[in-house]
Amino acid sequence: MPNGGLRSKVEAAQLKASGVIAGIPDILFIWNGRIHAFEFKTKVGQLSPVQRAVHAAWKGQRVDVHVVRSFDQFKELIISITN
Repeated sequence: MPNGGLRSKVEAAQLKASGVIAGIPDILFIWNGRIHAFEFKTKVGQLSPVQRAVHAAWKGQRVDVHVVRSFDQFKELIISITN
């Protein structure tokens, strides 16, 4: 996953040069004209300050941002969105 995980300084610079932006959610899903952004975390994983700022800015633009901690939660969200 190019936009996740810890990186060396060299790898981080290469990703930044290729257009990767810190804090952007992992997956975007558009359904019925609405944008849903999904950030995947472990059960104890925390959002970084940059992720919190991006999520707040996107929510201000009426993007639904979801922090997902399990496959079952993701599946329930997708079912809820598409029904």
